Amino acid sequence: MADLEIHRMLTLSTAHIQESTANLFDLNTDDLPIFYEKGTDDGDTYGWFIPIVAGEPFPHTCPTDLLAIRALAESQGCDWIMLDRDGDTTEALPTWEW
Repeated sequence: MADLEIHRMLTLSTAHIQESTANLFDLNTDDLPIFYEKGTDDGDTYGWFIPIVAGEPFPHTCPTDLLAIRALAESQGCDWIMLDRDGDTTEALPTWEW
């Protein structure tokens, strides 16, 4: 079999970002890294995929909650983050109700 390209992804609940950060995803601002909406067939968005590109930091204006998530993902050898409304939470990061 040919060499396969395999990526590691950290999946976390959207509870690990503040509502203000979620709103930035809706606005698609330059304050966020590149991201892709995670949605359903009926068009509802329920999370985001965020690639981690080695050597490319998130924007300097990126919210600190996303920076903390990236640091955790990198510490686990991940190169993708998936934020999902039904994802698990971890005690390693704060959570917010919104």
